[in-house]
Amino acid sequence: MLIDDIKKIIKDLKKLDAIESAALDAKKRIKNDNDFSTLIFDFTTSVLKVSVASKQLGFKLSAETLKSVEEGIQKIEEIISSSVVNEFELANTKQYINKKVNPNLSKEWKEFHAKKTAGLSAKLSSMGGLVQDPNQITVIKQNLNNGSDWSGLSLKDNGIHTRLDLLIEAINEVD
Repeated sequence: MLIDDIKKIIKDLKKLDAIESAALDAKKRIKNDNDFSTLIFDFTTSVLKVSVASKQLGFKLSAETLKSVEEGIQKIEEIISSSVVNEFELANTKQYINKKVNPNLSKEWKEFHAKKTAGLSAKLSSMGGLVQDPNQITVIKQNLNNGSDWSGLSLKDNGIHTRLDLLIEAINEVD
């Protein structure tokens, strides 16, 4: 009788352990899926920024940065092909994108932005007296300056257009 009670308790504890493991695995799976979704959203946003900047402003990536972006895509495709978001692969991919891809994109964008907007502030200053609304010059300068930070290019300062859109518009207005 005592042995039967012990066997029943062991069986109940095993069931409880299985339920708790499943709950923890589900929580971990949900967290990994959410982290993966965030990673995909951020990476896609970066690729879209490159695309728009390339088409509208002539922004070109170096061979090294292009290779790192392609490797980031391959790492993401490996996670997708496994059908389950592996926590280790996700962390590895996230680290690669944050340590290699994003810094390269940011550095190249800063250099490109500096070259692209170099003479525009001087043009704006000389045209300041010709413009009816002096506030317009301030807005254009602000849009030029706000476009220098790669990570902020997708922010919508006016609630409608991204900083990249506003930068393109400002460059076109000055020209």
